[in-house]
Amino acid sequence: MHKHYPEPIRADDNLFEFAIGFLQIMPYKYVAHDPRIGQLNVRMVEMDQRGENIVFIKTPQETKTCNSTENFTRDHQDSAFSRNITKFICPDTSKVEFLGTMISPVHKYLHLELLACENKVLRATPGYENDTCATSGEVTDFFNRHMLVGYVANNFVDKTEFSESPIRTLNDLLFYEQLNFVEHVRKEIQLNYNEVELKDSYFQIWSQQQTEFYNFLSVDHSVSQSLRTINPTAYFQAQFRLNNRVNEYERVVYSFFDMAGDIGGFMEAVYIFFVFGIGAYANRMFFASVIQDVFKVRLEAHGQTIFELQKA
Repeated sequence: MHKHYPEPIRADDNLFEFAIGFLQIMPYKYVAHDPRIGQLNVRMVEMDQRGENIVFIKTPQETKTCNSTENFTRDHQDSAFSRNITKFICPDTSKVEFLGTMISPVHKYLHLELLACENKVLRATPGYENDTCATSGEVTDFFNRHMLVGYVANNFVDKTEFSESPIRTLNDLLFYEQLNFVEHVRKEIQLNYNEVELKDSYFQIWSQQQTEFYNFLSVDHSVSQSLRTINPTAYFQAQFRLNNRVNEYERVVYSFFDMAGDIGGFMEAVYIFFVFGIGAYANRMFFASVIQDVFKVRLEAHGQTIFELQKA
């Protein structure tokens, strides 16, 4: 089953939250992003294929340090990510829209990349006005001791709790990458549409309810030489796109029909019901017929039923 997207899917309407940071290896701990190593660039891209040439419109999105009061507030579990959220960078997704797929006439997606540091850009960053970019040796050493990690506020169907709404939100680890100064990594991340049908009645008649949600899934991991040709200064690239496939879920309670099926099947249960009901009636009719054929009976019943005559 596929879904057509005639209208853009707004990130703020669907509460899309994303954070990127670095995890130090041995000892394991999250560290703040250092712009001397690489500069984070986030853009919303609109690809228009309706004319003879493909037109790209790229809109930069602001980034800021994540904080626990504004970002990732729907998952209340205590985790290493939630305790260190201020060491991550959160893009502003309030104006981000997703539309179509790669073959659509108009395709909108989010593009994120970690670029090699440039002194001109670095010195325009508050707090780094007099700094210089790290050398290639320092960048290589940093990548050898750290991993690039990305988190997203992801939705899922909770199968462990039977409440009114089965949709839950989890601060989910979307990717973790060991970067390299020479070979660059590219990831394709899809925004999936999901439908959930709820059948919460014991008889499951006129009780179906439907709800929907979106979640993200990382679908591609490759070390791509072609990526270096497109942008040789990007250590890492990730593209967030819509997926036109539909995932369907169904929540069903243990109903009367399930119980009948467990006993021996619905048809067998109906058959047994009529066997007992008709059997009792047939038994009485049989004896009444035998009595009428063997013995002389009164032709006038005087308003009495066959069962009353049988007792007399």
